[in-house]
Amino acid sequence: MAGSRYSCRSLLNSSISSMISRRVAVVAAVVQCICIIVFTCISLETTQQFNTITSHKDEYTRRVKIRRRLSLTSDYCNEMKRPPPKLPSVHNLLDKSAIYAVCFPGSGDKLITKHLIENTTGLLVGEAFSSPSLERMKAQHMDRTGFARGQGEVVVVRTNYPHSSKLAAWDYDIHGAIVVLRNPLTAIPSYFDQLYELNSHVPAGDSSIETTNQFIKWRDNQLSDQLLLWQRFVSFWMEKFIQDDSKRIIISYESLFNEASGPQETVRLAQFLQGGMRSSAMNISPANQTMIDESIKTFANMDEIYCIWKDMSTLATSHEGRLTHKDRPLTAENLVAISTMLLELINQWSNHQQLVSILSAYNDQLVLNEYQIQQTSG
Repeated sequence: MAGSRYSCRSLLNSSISSMISRRVAVVAAVVQCICIIVFTCISLETTQQFNTITSHKDEYTRRVKIRRRLSLTSDYCNEMKRPPPKLPSVHNLLDKSAIYAVCFPGSGDKLITKHLIENTTGLLVGEAFSSPSLERMKAQHMDRTGFARGQGEVVVVRTNYPHSSKLAAWDYDIHGAIVVLRNPLTAIPSYFDQLYELNSHVPAGDSSIETTNQFIKWRDNQLSDQLLLWQRFVSFWMEKFIQDDSKRIIISYESLFNEASGPQETVRLAQFLQGGMRSSAMNISPANQTMIDESIKTFANMDEIYCIWKDMSTLATSHEGRLTHKDRPLTAENLVAISTMLLELINQWSNHQQLVSILSAYNDQLVLNEYQIQQTSG
């Protein structure tokens, strides 16, 4: 009798164990199926996103190649000419979404702002030094559109601060900056050309012996001061938006004027401006958001950007001519001073990879220039 009960109990336990095992197996199979499905979905989505990104890059490359080929014809870019920018119909609004465009003097600031940015955006570029003061506007109970051809109703405010010029009267409203850096090796001689053209009415890029001699005198008196100002310029604009690097975009003059990278850098610049305008629109009324959207529609399309960039690049070449290191000579001591300044900035801003990359490339260029000096003196 006891054996029978033991046999029944054993059979029952075996049955329960078997049932549990089957349920565990079923649950495991279900979990495995779910994992496979989720993994497959993620893989498909990732592949799709990768393919989308790749296709966008391929499409950009393809369109750039087509535009370059078409731009070799005389009529292509002429047909892409855009009308000059007009006052936007966004009264007292774009002053809240304007961005600084800052360059060290001699770094193509007028070409970049008054030609490239105005033509790319279809909106006006303002001047920080000629804008009305906030006190004056309040005293006359007028908004910022009442002075200086709509100062304040602009997409960009141009300044060379802290080298020269000043910040805008409504600096507290300006939430970002486009910082254009040019190698001091060429920026400082270019700044001399600007001053010499202004004071002596000699075209910039003049390579006469007299102009070269005047540069040597200016270099010996001014180079150390200009290097300190170049260093201060970089540090000021790095510190100004140190809490949020996304509010600042750094573009090297050399990459902007390079045929391979220039058009794409122009696209990056336009996207930064659009992002700034959209960001500022988040805290305003829906009606004003619509006005921001209308302003963004004035931006150039992909077919226009290459031709706008090409015009700017052509103007830069004709403006500066074909100067060499012999026309604006720098001594070995000058090159050491420039390198020392660059290395100090690299050390100070070592955590900002984009800036360090640009400054390191500038420092590398000094080695080539020193070799050219040695070859000339030899």
